[in-house]
Amino acid sequence: CDTITQVKGKLFRAIYRHLPFSQQPPLDSLSLLWTPQSGQSGSMELSDVDERMVEAGAEKRFNTLKTYKVQNNDLLALTTFNDYHQAPMSTIRSVKRQTVSEVSRYHLVKSMNSDMDFRSPAVNKRQLSSSSTAGTKIASEAFLNSLIRTKEHLSKVLHKMMTTVFMESNNIPAAIKYLFDYLDSKTELLNERDRQDPEIAHVWKTNSLPLRFWINIIKNPQFLFDIDKPPIMDSYLSVIGQCFMDSFSLATMTLNKDSSANKLVYNKEVNLYRKSVDKWYKDVRHAPQVSLRAVVQDSKLPEDLPFRQGFAITQLLEYARKYQAEISAALPTHGQQITRSDFEVLVKPRS
Repeated sequence: CDTITQVKGKLFRAIYRHLPFSQQPPLDSLSLLWTPQSGQSGSMELSDVDERMVEAGAEKRFNTLKTYKVQNNDLLALTTFNDYHQAPMSTIRSVKRQTVSEVSRYHLVKSMNSDMDFRSPAVNKRQLSSSSTAGTKIASEAFLNSLIRTKEHLSKVLHKMMTTVFMESNNIPAAIKYLFDYLDSKTELLNERDRQDPEIAHVWKTNSLPLRFWINIIKNPQFLFDIDKPPIMDSYLSVIGQCFMDSFSLATMTLNKDSSANKLVYNKEVNLYRKSVDKWYKDVRHAPQVSLRAVVQDSKLPEDLPFRQGFAITQLLEYARKYQAEISAALPTHGQQITRSDFEVLVKPRS
């Protein structure tokens, strides 16, 4: 039931999973070729959209492997776009792709309003209301089991992350201890009533580290690793991020039938993590004080750590070009330091 693009994606991940994302070829540059084991000669390029698409009313369904009648033991191969178009036409058959179409397209399920009677606004409104309610019911029932199974698969990974990041009290980084002590010292400058409120320091610490740093890494792992994050991963990572955020919140969670699935599915874990987070905050508070010199020493990178100098320079140049007008306006027109003309020559793209 996979579309051709989905099949390409699965083959692509299986073939290139050991390579960093920056070294992988673009998926759009690859073609999927099908070579039947019997009955036909040569190969055929498969596509989501062509004249084989099945019509269903006012819509057409994307092609799948079933559309092409791909059988077991048939050969599917990914090839680069150039290799495909340079191959002899006698060995590769291609179907005419539809690039422009006035009909809408779908994969497995048609859109809710595809069969509406557009001649009658009253009937259309009733159909829309009925289909919307039915669709919501089907969605919640169909995906609940999948959501629970996914949670079970991720539970060990999530627990290991929480344990590694926040629950090992015997390995507290010097920078975190120094920062939290600084925030604690600032609470002494508050008025008498606020100084007695432990939530103020807790919120400051949570905003400075978990929410400012770790949530960014959880939701955007590509910041730290050379990987690709497809758009569909945003919603998945947001569930983990929400669990993480709730674990540091002091607000009482009130759940009911209208609560989001993200909060319901991890409610039990959040209550356990909150106790562990509270203990970790206390352990940091009672840990031996550290000096700024110790923070600097602890933060030094290993000398053998590889540094991607070219990548860093490219990022700096992109930033400079983005804010070229503002930077140029702030630079002097002459003098011993870098001048405006020097900067403009530096950021000018090479022809």
